[in-house]
Amino acid sequence: MTYLGIDFGKARIGLAVARDPYILATPLLTIQNTDNAPLQIAQIVNSEKVSKIVIGKPVSLKGKNEQAVQDVEAWTRDTLLPVLKSQLKSYPENMLPENQLPEIVFIDERLTTASAKKMFLAANSKSTPDAHKKQKKVIDQMAAVEILNTILC
Repeated sequence: MTYLGIDFGKARIGLAVARDPYILATPLLTIQNTDNAPLQIAQIVNSEKVSKIVIGKPVSLKGKNEQAVQDVEAWTRDTLLPVLKSQLKSYPENMLPENQLPEIVFIDERLTTASAKKMFLAANSKSTPDAHKKQKKVIDQMAAVEILNTILC
């Protein structure tokens, strides 16, 4: 089984992947949250043979579903899912069994970005200013890793 972790953000979307039998989540890439993002995700789902998509739900620290949660759910329902349905059927050789869609689950992602940022800064404390420009993209990927690790552990 292959899992795709998604850390959704209004500007960027961090992606991570984990594969059986090792179940080790690794950063994949960060994409810009544009009209093309769902298509890029569909291509990854197909090429990586993703059977489960795990999307972080930014629940508030008090455990409430606020606007950010509604935004993620709406994007998944209204933008990502229709593209997955249309694109996976249009690939000449859909690598998923019987052209089926991967299962999509949401998990509470409280503090994943903060945890990822803390790990990044600890690992790069002596980095150059140029390295810090790439920080946001790397942190988005690391947050997606944290999201996957939550469901895998």
